[in-house]
Amino acid sequence: MIDYTMLPTSSLALGISALALILFFFQQYWRLRHVPGPFLASITNLWRAYIQMSRPICPVLLELHKKYGPVVRIGPNTLHISDPACVNIIYTNRGQYLKVI
Repeated sequence: MIDYTMLPTSSLALGISALALILFFFQQYWRLRHVPGPFLASITNLWRAYIQMSRPICPVLLELHKKYGPVVRIGPNTLHISDPACVNIIYTNRGQYLKVI
């Protein structure tokens, strides 16, 4: 027979889930917090998805680089770099940076 007094209540489960979600978002924000960009882009990829669905993203990226500089955060784990000097460093076969092609 199951002792139902030992099972977590729904409010406790909800609280633990909320805490886990807050910690996840905080960890995502904290890791690249020094890179400038829109705040929503620092916590979710939904910002970038919305921009791509609503209009061409190239003009938006140009505006972001004018506002924030050569390195812009466009997602929790995504950076956009506009500095031509960085191309050989980032796109090398023996580099340490992960790339999306």
